[in-house]
Formats: sequence, C-alpha cells, structure tokens
Amino acid sequence: MRKTLLTLLTVALFAGAAALMARAQNAPSAPAALAVVNISNISKGLDLKKTMDSDMETLSKKLSDQRTAMENEFDNLRKELAQYKPESDPAKETAQKLLKKKADLEAFRGYAQDILLMEQRVRTMQMYRAINTAIAEYAQSHKILLVLVADDADLSNTTNQSELMSKVSVRKVMYADPSLDITSAIVEKMNTDAKTSPPK
Repeated sequence: MRKTLLTLLTVALFAGAAALMARAQNAPSAPAALAVVNISNISKGLDLKKTMDSDMETLSKKLSDQRTAMENEFDNLRKELAQYKPESDPAKETAQKLLKKKADLEAFRGYAQDILLMEQRVRTMQMYRAINTAIAEYAQSHKILLVLVADDADLSNTTNQSELMSKVSVRKVMYADPSLDITSAIVEKMNTDAKTSPPK
C-alpha cells in the first residue's frame, strides 16, 4: 500500500513538474523593459531628412535667384545714373529709383534670412515630433517600457574646457549594450511608414 502511494506521489510530482515546464516554455517572454536610440543617427538615416534638406536647398536657391535679380537691377540703375548730368531731371528720377531699389534689396536680404531660419526650425520640429511618435509606437508594440537617448559624444571639436564639460554633462547614458539599441529599427519603421502612408 505504501509503495503504491509512493508511486502515485512520484508520478504526480513528475506530472506537475512537466506541466510547469511546459507552461514556462509556452509563456510569453518578458517585455524588454529598456531600449536606447541614437537620435542623430536616426535623423541621418531618414528619407524625411533627405527630403527636408532637398526642400531647403530648393528654397535657398529660389531666394538667392531673387536676390541676384534685384542686385542686377540695382547695378543697372547705378550704371544708368552715371550717364546723366548730376543736376538733370533724369538723374534725380534715377537716383530716387536707386534709393528705393537699395531699400528693397536690404529688406529682402533680411526677409530671405528670416524665411530660411523659420522654415528650418519648423521642419526640424516636425521631424523630431515624427521621431518621437515612431519611437513611442515601436516601444508600445514591442512592450518596451523606457527608451533613453544615447547619442555619441563627439568631444574632438570642443575648443575649451567649458564646452568640453558642457558636452560631457549632458550625456545621460554612459554605456548601453548594443542589444538594447533600436536605432536601426526606428529608421526602418519611419522610412517604411513614409512610403505606405500619404503625406499629411
């Protein structure tokens, strides 16, 4: 009787252990609680960044062409003014036109600079918002609880001790195992999404 009971207990223990092992093998893996990204490398790899740079170059060339045309008009008026006698009516009329062209040219130079800076700022903000959104979506779908920025610290171009210490102090992650880096995955996700989703 005791042998039978012992045998039954042994079988039950083995069965229980087997069930626990099977359950452990079939259980979903624990979420990767932590990941890191290199924002600079994400930006460099994005098709969105390349499009943004191309758009900015186009805008810059357009403004430059406009400025060149205005400068040519100004030079032509100056040459025309030199042909007249200083006190003549054509000279006075041309001098007034020249002053107006000079004021317009100076105003346009400031306007062109402001437009380029504003467009650069707006597009950069849009890109980094898109990066933040993509990181959040990726983290949620892969059950990642926290994503840290781990950009490389380029200290070679620092010019003084204050600048060096400033760059060192802003670093929040000193080391992260490469297995935690999801930079490439974010770049791939964003470039794929950009091809499949209509532009907003």
